[in-house]
Amino acid sequence: MDLPDRIDLSTNQLHLDNFLKNHNLFSKQITNALVKQGIVTPRILIMHTAKLLRNIENLGPQLIADIISVLAKQGWSLVETADERYVTLTRRLIMVFSKVNRPLSLSRLTQMVNSLTMSH
Repeated sequence: MDLPDRIDLSTNQLHLDNFLKNHNLFSKQITNALVKQGIVTPRILIMHTAKLLRNIENLGPQLIADIISVLAKQGWSLVETADERYVTLTRRLIMVFSKVNRPLSLSRLTQMVNSLTMSH
């Protein structure tokens, strides 16, 4: 599926790589649950299946339905299939990089990623 890079939200331009917290795309509850798990942009969100999202704490069936509905209004959708290991690694890397303000050695990066406890 070809995804548009920009969607006109009348007064707001949403890009796949904009931070979710910078837009009122989702409710605060949904946004906080996603960001806590390293899902910080729409691009990262659409890498997920509904099944992967069900594993995220504080995201029940109704909130996932809300996510799917909001994405559809933007012309986007969750993927049908995803490699859970790849998606989880991407989220963990984002979580680590969002907390550092200096260069990391590969061993330190690996240690930080492996120490994260998170929902799938």
